[in-house]
Amino acid sequence: MSKSQARNVVSQVDDQGDATISTMSLLMCPGIIGNLIRRSLNISVAPAWWEKQMEGVPALLEWLQYISTTSDGLRELMSEALQKQRSPALRRFVSMSSSLPKGKTIQEFVKDRHIRLHNHALDPLITLIGGDKDVFTWACEQETAQRQRFEFCAEQSAVSVAFTEFFAEGKCVSCKNIFIDEFVKAVPLSSSYRHHESVRKSFDVVVAKYSAPQQADDSGISSPTSSALTLLMRYDCALRKNAVERSHLFLREHLVDIRFRASMLEAYLRSYSSMTRMFLRGLGNSSESIFDFAVQFLTVPHLVQSYTTKEVAAHPGRLELVREILCALNTVFQSAIDKKEELLNADHPALSSQKYKHCVENLEYVFNIGAFSSELVCCAHNLKIWLSCLNILQGGDPQVRRGIHQNHVEYESDSWLSMFNLGIRVHSVFAISWNGFNPSQLEAPEAKVAEIFGPIIEATLSSSTRLNENVAKKTLVPVAKLTSVSKRGTGSREKSIMTYDFNVASQPTSLHIPLHRFLTAAVRHICISSSGLGNSISSDDLLRVFGFNRLPVDKQWELVEMPLRCLVMASQIQSNLWRRNGDENMLAQLYNYSALPYCIHYRDADTFMLQLGLLLTGPDALLARMIDRFQLGSYFVLPNGTLSTASNEHGIARSDELAKQLGYSGVEQGVDEQQSLQMLEEFLRLVITLGTCLPSSTGVAYDNKFLAEEMLQQLCAKPLPFSKLLDLAILPSGQDDIPTLRLEGILATVSNFVPPSGLEPGRYELKEGLLESYNPYFLHLNREAHELARDRWTTYRNACRHQSKMANPDSPPKEPLRAAKPPVAFLRPVQTILTCESTVAIIQVILSKVISSVQIASAASEKSVSDAVISTCLHLLVHAVHTASAGCDHRFWTRLSKESTATSKLSVLNLLSQLLEQATTLLDSEQTGTVEWLIWKITTESPACRKVLEQCANDTKVKQKKAEASLLGSSGSVQGVHSPPKTLEQRKLEARKRVMDAMAKRQAAFQAMVDVEKGNENMDQSKGGKSDGDRPCVAW
Repeated sequence: MSKSQARNVVSQVDDQGDATISTMSLLMCPGIIGNLIRRSLNISVAPAWWEKQMEGVPALLEWLQYISTTSDGLRELMSEALQKQRSPALRRFVSMSSSLPKGKTIQEFVKDRHIRLHNHALDPLITLIGGDKDVFTWACEQETAQRQRFEFCAEQSAVSVAFTEFFAEGKCVSCKNIFIDEFVKAVPLSSSYRHHESVRKSFDVVVAKYSAPQQADDSGISSPTSSALTLLMRYDCALRKNAVERSHLFLREHLVDIRFRASMLEAYLRSYSSMTRMFLRGLGNSSESIFDFAVQFLTVPHLVQSYTTKEVAAHPGRLELVREILCALNTVFQSAIDKKEELLNADHPALSSQKYKHCVENLEYVFNIGAFSSELVCCAHNLKIWLSCLNILQGGDPQVRRGIHQNHVEYESDSWLSMFNLGIRVHSVFAISWNGFNPSQLEAPEAKVAEIFGPIIEATLSSSTRLNENVAKKTLVPVAKLTSVSKRGTGSREKSIMTYDFNVASQPTSLHIPLHRFLTAAVRHICISSSGLGNSISSDDLLRVFGFNRLPVDKQWELVEMPLRCLVMASQIQSNLWRRNGDENMLAQLYNYSALPYCIHYRDADTFMLQLGLLLTGPDALLARMIDRFQLGSYFVLPNGTLSTASNEHGIARSDELAKQLGYSGVEQGVDEQQSLQMLEEFLRLVITLGTCLPSSTGVAYDNKFLAEEMLQQLCAKPLPFSKLLDLAILPSGQDDIPTLRLEGILATVSNFVPPSGLEPGRYELKEGLLESYNPYFLHLNREAHELARDRWTTYRNACRHQSKMANPDSPPKEPLRAAKPPVAFLRPVQTILTCESTVAIIQVILSKVISSVQIASAASEKSVSDAVISTCLHLLVHAVHTASAGCDHRFWTRLSKESTATSKLSVLNLLSQLLEQATTLLDSEQTGTVEWLIWKITTESPACRKVLEQCANDTKVKQKKAEASLLGSSGSVQGVHSPPKTLEQRKLEARKRVMDAMAKRQAAFQAMVDVEKGNENMDQSKGGKSDGDRPCVAW
């Protein structure tokens, strides 16, 4: 086929839906069809007269629609005709002309037979047959034309036929389908009959299939039947575009009849698998398909209730609704698996073209009906298919970060877009799939919940094991030992922690783990929803209710491995470590992962899974695995137990070596100091999130508190119109279609409405004093919104602090952060991550590095901590103090006063005292206020800590007196040698100047390189032109 012919065919397919490629003998078609199918083209074979039949289908459907709209009676007759069950088999051609009289016109025939026919109906018949033609002659002509449709051999030459499976003693096997029957007859009559042995053999099964119904009829067994409605729906995608339009108009005309919709639902289910397979092959129009009709009957409760598991058991032969949809969805996902690698191909047309869309939408329709969603979670066979679908998607579209020695990606694949579209669609089913499950109404709810969750947990663990089958395991030492390690202690492995030797920076990592997120959505629903068990779960009973306590110890940590990788990958993208993979693509993935509304089932679900893992493995083990994944082990190792060497290159190399000896991954090559500090900040933010982002109540009360907090934090950034707030409103389950009245009631509690002014729309503004409730670690604010809110919050707090000092100079320091709301009892143990030994050790190392940055004047030491890391570390300590104060955790106060050899025998309390002493050179005003409040609060809560801080204060006074005495006794020349320490603002200005100087040097070096390249090009051009003797002479 030439290019112009190919273009014409493609244009015809786009316009009509199909195109005729060629007309040839049937026996010549298989070779051409095979070649086209191997090129993934949809091709079919049809007799030549089929073209005219297809051209007449739209007119026929339009005529049927016209009849249906003429009167209610005719519409009812048409509806009954569509629903009537008929045999789908084509019977042998039966002659009708022999029963008709000869020489009679149509008028005479009607009169002789006493047929009562209106003149309006008789006129079209006269036009069709011809007024002067008798009925017998017309019938004979029509029969002859019909018979010619099935003649496959032009030359009826006599050929001796040997015995085959087709023929027995010269007689053809009887077949109801005249198309197959005539073809079988034509094969032995062909002149090349001897070359068609393979063709003959291939039709054994076909003939047997079509001869079976006749044998069934002979034995008295009824053959399967089908209605015209079923066939019209099943082969909707095979019709041409104009026929599809007429067909849909025709079907919509009858949707007002509820009985017709019931028949349509049955036909839809019986054809569902077939329609999905054809749609998967590329047949049909995705913008207007038969699946669009599903909303008309899948949203009607009394219709879908007839296809539940219970009804199917009572009525054999009836199809199960949820099972049919899940099987079709599994078929779509299975088709996208690469046969060679046995992995999901995100670029497969089944995913990129969203061939699964109708299945997910149909599940959403039926699961929003009462308790119908229990058909998924309470039916073992349906749940098994659903978990199989999620298992196929587990770990989809893995990506490898490009290193510093690799170029930027040249072609940015769109596979991430297909996977996120798929994930968002599938995640929408998670919340509603548990709407119909009400464990509080069961006799033994806890046993039933554990029974249902068993297969889900097992499938999640199996997927993690499968994805990590080629990844080695290793052991880690606890964080407290990591921070206090010395040369003698590196060989000890007591209390080791098992984990995978996996590097997110260099190994394939995926953001798609739907099995884990389905599990977290289920646990959250059972615990938090009004129909769940939240009110009956005790503080230490959560793991037993869901069966987590039955897991062996070596399997418990597997549940947090994959979610932790996703969170680390998101933090790396946030820290600009994935820019070589395509900046726009990676930022778009980060946005879908961490921004509303999709973050509920992505980042929030992964965070909740880590909180469950904390209950399983304990906070110290989880923190060790987090430090290893964030590659921060070398940061928390202080070689030789001294701070003086931690800043030079030898000390850094020694830290990496010690961290690797203790099992922790080293920093990836090419990660600079700034990026490492960004990762440290992300790590600290995640620790705070894990300990503070917890539900404080259950049921509707929690939904309202969650929504109010969402609106409050969004308005902390800036005033917003109602339309924007409505887009941002979301519930913990992921539901984002909040009623307007409900949202207005929530907004009235946290904001005031500012009427529109000019072209500016009306906006909601935060109420006076509520800016104090801003949470710098609120998950659902993006970085830009956090920056705006933090600026407003800092300004407001400084003003309040100044007013408080003016009014009462002896008043206690202002609280830097509001305490997190007390979580529900069964999740309260999660807060131990804020007060555990590992967290205190982490804070101790960071604060010690802050102190050492003044003692060592090198540039490298100044980069060991950043302003953001200092603030986040202090805020982590603030939340820890709040938690210990509310929970009466006396061990936390002991840990604060515990000395460490790695930090020169300085406890956290000693470090806080030194920080306050050197606040002018180390901290800004906000950080200084935080340290003052911490010392005041700790002194108030713990008598033992108060003694330590008082001793630190006394030591500070003694040092100050000695310093004053030395200054008075020294000479003026000596005094001039020692300059006072620089303030934080001065150090920031110097750092900014160093950065600008470095940028200027790089720009000058780049310009020099460009000048050299231009000079070389000019020299090459002059050499390639004239020779030295031909060069013109210039006189000066």
